[in-house]
Amino acid sequence: MTAPTTTRQPPRPDSVTRVARVITEVFAPAVLAATMPIVVALTAAPTLAAGLGWGALAALFSAVIPYGVIRYGVWRGTLTDHHMARREQRRRPLLWGLASVTTS
Repeated sequence: MTAPTTTRQPPRPDSVTRVARVITEVFAPAVLAATMPIVVALTAAPTLAAGLGWGALAALFSAVIPYGVIRYGVWRGTLTDHHMARREQRRRPLLWGLASVTTS
């Protein structure tokens, strides 16, 4: 006779944890780096089209490309997560981000 096997499922996150995760993602540097150039360009440009164009270009080089490098590193397994919690993993993505911002 064998003992019944039970599978332990991880505990469900409570509502406070879920809210904290949402806040963490909404105010992440990548999100702010993508939205701020668009907001600034929309307020500074003479037309809506010019603001959207310049804002999108700035967001591409300041957020989309650097975040893409980070996501690629996570996908390859060279980075543990998109928050780059481990300090020794930050150098290469930060250098790529610096190069991207400098290019624009």
